[in-house]
Amino acid sequence: MVSIGVVSRQLGVEVGTLRQWENRYQFPRPERHPKGQRHYSDSEVALLRQVVLRVRAGERVGGVIKEILAAEATNADSESRLEGDFETIFASLTPREVVLFEALIHHPARYYQQMEQARLSFETLLEFIEQCAAPLAQAVGDAWAKGLLSVHLEHLFTSHMECLLNRALHPHPFCAGQQSLLLATLSGEGHTLGLKMFHTVLLERGIPCTLISSSLPVEQIIDAARLCQPAIVALSISLAYPKRAVDGQLQALSRGLSPQCEIWLGGAGAAKVVQLPSRCRRFYSVTEAIEALEPLVPLMSKMMSLPEARCPSLRG
Repeated sequence: MVSIGVVSRQLGVEVGTLRQWENRYQFPRPERHPKGQRHYSDSEVALLRQVVLRVRAGERVGGVIKEILAAEATNADSESRLEGDFETIFASLTPREVVLFEALIHHPARYYQQMEQARLSFETLLEFIEQCAAPLAQAVGDAWAKGLLSVHLEHLFTSHMECLLNRALHPHPFCAGQQSLLLATLSGEGHTLGLKMFHTVLLERGIPCTLISSSLPVEQIIDAARLCQPAIVALSISLAYPKRAVDGQLQALSRGLSPQCEIWLGGAGAAKVVQLPSRCRRFYSVTEAIEALEPLVPLMSKMMSLPEARCPSLRG
């Protein structure tokens, strides 16, 4: 805070002129100390500097102040809406997840360490994914979709989460041979974090599965399924993926797969798919999919013991 005398000297404006503007235009708006002295904040001085420069350039003081105050009010409304949007997103998160989200925004350099500490606080990888990573990924995606989060921070979150998952996968080697599940995304779908979470939990439980390259044409997914002969082809659809692109691809995939193969659909965008092929099942969480998979594991183990063609690594 600076006094009216300091502001007068800095801007080259008479003290009487500043008081006159305050009385006539309700600007500037200094704070009054107990003895009546006026003191100005840095932001108020910055706005005053804009007024002085424009008046010296020939503009009318009343019009300049009116325009600046209107812009300030608009910015305040935008900030208020922004805070409201973040509050809506935070409402679905636990206090721990809110802290992690804010760390991503304000302290990205320390964010990975905090995520690693959060992962170690859970007893199992599934608990970490279901109770922390997945809700946080949903919140990050929502914030990005609303324009509240920059692209580079969304990518940073994905990169850090994938690094955590890769570290968790290290003790679990890739399983050659026939696979229980084939995990993929449809053509044009580049968001794979949710699918990688599912993949990590499957490998941790010893279920043979293959995560192939993202954004594959249906024909390529069908070819991969012919090689690996999975019991299930699992697809992930993000909220950003266009709904009109899903239905036709699902129908084509259903026609091309062997009759014994199911299609499992997950991800934030799965809920918006209206027409599902008869062999297609929709899941809303990793836990739900794992629970549905457990009764099938003995049958899959029996299938794995049969002589089958070896499946080469298709991961990209």
